[in-house]
Amino acid sequence: MSAPRIAAALLVVAAALFAWPRSAEDRVRGVIEGAVMDFAAGRFRSCIASLDEGFLDTSSGRKIDRLTLVTALRQLRSGEGSSLYARFPDHEPVEVELDDPEDPTHARARFAVEFFSIHPKASYVDPDAPVVWAIEVDAVLRRGDDGAWRFWRAEHETTAGTAPYR
Repeated sequence: MSAPRIAAALLVVAAALFAWPRSAEDRVRGVIEGAVMDFAAGRFRSCIASLDEGFLDTSSGRKIDRLTLVTALRQLRSGEGSSLYARFPDHEPVEVELDDPEDPTHARARFAVEFFSIHPKASYVDPDAPVVWAIEVDAVLRRGDDGAWRFWRAEHETTAGTAPYR
């Protein structure tokens, strides 16, 4: 088989894998993983797009709406002298439960996120950077009319460090 035919066959296989329908649980997990990766990469529009317009976090008795969370995310990412990045702890899976396995409209997700600091001019992200703040999140995502899953309700609990914003 010639090189162009091999390349074409690989492209067909890759396209089929990407087009393969994913389960609702996988799509919800993808939104969560994408939001954390987008935050870490500084892609705020993509990160914010994962929040429902009516988003509300009721942790610690305070109500944190979408605008407040967006402001906090910006402060976390561009602090004085360093920037915070996010990652999932290696040992913590993202747990997802659907309200209806056949036609879900809401999903409950539990996951942990660690925030760590690096110098803004660093040329790489140290995978062993110490954790500045770690949280466990209990969130509800809902499927919009457009079929996209977005964070709708959430609560978080600090498990290590302190929140670097007030």
